[in-house]
Amino acid sequence: MSLATLAADPDRCSLGFHLSQHPQWCSCSEMGEWSIFLAALKAARRSDGLIHQTDVRPRIRGRIEAKHIGTLYRRAVAEHLIAVDGWEDGTDTAGRNTDKPQRRYVWRGP
Repeated sequence: MSLATLAADPDRCSLGFHLSQHPQWCSCSEMGEWSIFLAALKAARRSDGLIHQTDVRPRIRGRIEAKHIGTLYRRAVAEHLIAVDGWEDGTDTAGRNTDKPQRRYVWRGP
């Protein structure tokens, strides 16, 4: 099996290692960020299933590089864990996202 085939699998990092093999054999930060992000999504999920980015940001700030966050959201949507539910104004003053439109998501995963 080629590296490209392995890396295309959503359960594997870009180096081809499976989630269960992290971090003992692979030193990439990819799966670490993904697991942090998933935990933050689940913790931020409200009783009605909605996920507000304002609730997720404090849980990932300083733990995930800002330039990776959009990629993680797109991956979660592609894997049908979350779906876009609409837009809302941001209230995150620490991240300077106040009054910027941001997506609101709904949890669809297990």
